[in-house]
Amino acid sequence: MWLVLMFDLPVDTKRARKDYTVFRKNLLKDGFTMMQFSVMTRHCPTEENAEVHRKRVRGFLPPDGEVRILTFTDKQFGRMQVFNGRVRAATESTPQQLTIFDKDTIKTFGQTSKTSKTSRKPREKPKKQPPRAQPEREEKVVPQTCNFWVDSE
Repeated sequence: MWLVLMFDLPVDTKRARKDYTVFRKNLLKDGFTMMQFSVMTRHCPTEENAEVHRKRVRGFLPPDGEVRILTFTDKQFGRMQVFNGRVRAATESTPQQLTIFDKDTIKTFGQTSKTSKTSRKPREKPKKQPPRAQPEREEKVVPQTCNFWVDSE
């Protein structure tokens, strides 16, 4: 499920520009990404999760302007056509959802995805520190259901 948020906010005064900036930064903190100017999107795994994000947006609405939120299924969002000028550019791919149910299916998480390795940032090697005595810890309980999203290209 996708939330598409469109907004038209005034920027004619210094206070209005400040309200616009705060609103946009709150959207980014809440996981929205910019699709176009004044159009933000966010993927939500369930309708309940989408409602949580709609309520958050209502909580930080600016005092002036207009904000609209549309909801699309993954299939509807995937059928979107994007055209750029005279040359058609490749559209962003939708993330793949991987659900892990138990220890046997955890092995599937290590499978390679279509994400190119060149687009990833290289990992920094951790600095070696001398070992120190650690108290015994209880064994962690693995949740029965976990969701992961992997960007595919």
